[in-house]
Amino acid sequence: MAQEFVKTKLKEDKVVIFLKPSCPYCVMAKEVLSKYKFKAGHLEFIDISGRNDMSKIQDYFLEITGARTVPRVFIGEECIGGGSDVSELDSNGELEGMLQSIGALQVRLGGSHDNTARFAQLAPALLVLAKLLQKPDHADTCGCQLSARHALQCPDHIAS
Repeated sequence: MAQEFVKTKLKEDKVVIFLKPSCPYCVMAKEVLSKYKFKAGHLEFIDISGRNDMSKIQDYFLEITGARTVPRVFIGEECIGGGSDVSELDSNGELEGMLQSIGALQVRLGGSHDNTARFAQLAPALLVLAKLLQKPDHADTCGCQLSARHALQCPDHIAS
């Protein structure tokens, strides 16, 4: 029963963490993984502390991973270890590649997890270009080329 429970949770494109909320290493693993932007349904935290079969689940962990301690962190169907292991993989830059390799992370447009600042930089140009698209004859009156850089510099565009 415990074996089946664990097996049903593990998927090739998913990260699963079996944990106990009071465990500091579990908290550590959860915090590290929470920094990443996962696709919906590709990260699952499973609290085993209140389960009747908790001990059997941990015995099964010993059988398949060599340790019965929690957290047990699985990337896909492979156990990568516990809290310290996840933290070390994150620190040396390997964790993100592992998460990307199974397709668990959201696609990023730039080099940062948070593209909010980049979008804020582009917003004025996008607004100007949207206005220009509503005025197809503008290029004839201004003689300009409709580029984003020009749109931000041309007084005709900024004023409109």
